[in-house]
Amino acid sequence: MSDDFGFRRIETVEDAEQALSYPKLSFEQCMECIQVLQEAGQWRLHHLASERAVKEGFGVSRRSITPIKVITAAQEILNAYLEQAEELDELADSVRAAQLWTEKLSEIGSFDPVTGEYLDGTREDINKLLLLVNRSTLPCFTPMARLLRKFDRPDLAIQAATRHLDEEPDDIAALTTRGAAHTDLGHLHDATRDHQRGYEIKPDSSYLLNAFSRTRQEDGRLEEALELARRAFEIDQSRFTARRLISAARAMRDAGAAEEALRILESLPDSASGPGVDQMLVALAALVHMRMGRLEEVEAYLRVVLNEEIILHETQQIIDELKAAVEDEHNRRQGRLDLGDEPGGGIEHDEGDEHEDLEPF
Repeated sequence: MSDDFGFRRIETVEDAEQALSYPKLSFEQCMECIQVLQEAGQWRLHHLASERAVKEGFGVSRRSITPIKVITAAQEILNAYLEQAEELDELADSVRAAQLWTEKLSEIGSFDPVTGEYLDGTREDINKLLLLVNRSTLPCFTPMARLLRKFDRPDLAIQAATRHLDEEPDDIAALTTRGAAHTDLGHLHDATRDHQRGYEIKPDSSYLLNAFSRTRQEDGRLEEALELARRAFEIDQSRFTARRLISAARAMRDAGAAEEALRILESLPDSASGPGVDQMLVALAALVHMRMGRLEEVEAYLRVVLNEEIILHETQQIIDELKAAVEDEHNRRQGRLDLGDEPGGGIEHDEGDEHEDLEPF
């Protein structure tokens, strides 16, 4: 048998299993295996494919493998470790294995700056999670739940927050976190119950209002979502509340609300310039401008993001959609000019709605 799998596509579990038996496999082929195996729920093989991808790609900046692709592979490994725990009481061994893996990886060295920063932050989060799991005292459960949401285990986050609420049923942080985890899973009735209870106890908590706004938006109650987001931002003018406000304004398809959101965004320090650029805020602002047919503003915001050394995974899809929309709009305007129409105008209110479906929150 040849050492090289060749250029064959990997489309089934059988393809992935066969590919992983070869000593030589490209990074892109490893990522194809990861996707197929994740969809099939084949976590043992998924973990093996993720390990192969990281081994192939981490720390090799001279190759045409972008850091964000390698980071995605690393996230898949961590998710595979934590996926092994079906209940909260089974989590310790999985987190300990993830910790050992991150420590081993940190010994490789020669990381590009983006990968190194990711590793440092991830190692810190895993260490915190292991400490919280090992202690498992009452004050540990809510911060544990927040980290479990971060590692894509909202089901275990609900279990952790519930242990806190069993002892302190009116704890705002636990109610907010459990409600957010329910929203992650689409359990909107349960999420609303938690957030409504928290709202009755402390209606001026920006953390609660922000989470409640997202739940209301997911439930189709857009006016309430926008009002909650406005109140959260009035209390705490941060990037997190600005993101939520802009998202809620877009969902309402309300030009006035979108204008308000843009004014707020542009008033925040470093929101669209300098080393503190928040790519998601910039992308959201560009989406609002696109909704209003302001092509030049969209292109200006896109330049801000595209000038970054790396585009984050969470914003890449939005940027791709915007670039396609800008090209389509240029072609549409050129077509009007070719037909002798007057220049000007923009996207009408009933056009470009496909971009409204892209909701990253």
